[in-house]
Amino acid sequence: IDVVFTFDQDEGEYFFLEDTNGNGVADGGERETSVQELPAGVSISDFTVPQTTITFSSKGSTSDGGTIVMSGRGGKLVQIRVYSGTGNVSVERTQA
Repeated sequence: IDVVFTFDQDEGEYFFLEDTNGNGVADGGERETSVQELPAGVSISDFTVPQTTITFSSKGSTSDGGTIVMSGRGGKLVQIRVYSGTGNVSVERTQA
């Protein structure tokens, strides 16, 4: 089962689905979360993944590497880096 995370930078929303047939979209019988909104004052300020989704295989690997930067109140930034190949994820908090 692949897990596909979808991000909407303009709307500040995200959701994920368990993609049992590997086609990248929600089909009947596949579990999909409701759309989650970012908290007030938080936005996706940078998104360097080449597409709006990141797909992780059942073993946790991904070919969809990149960085998602979240901006919050007081100039706080959270950088989420997804490493292609391994699927490792790192989170770094900084000030703008």
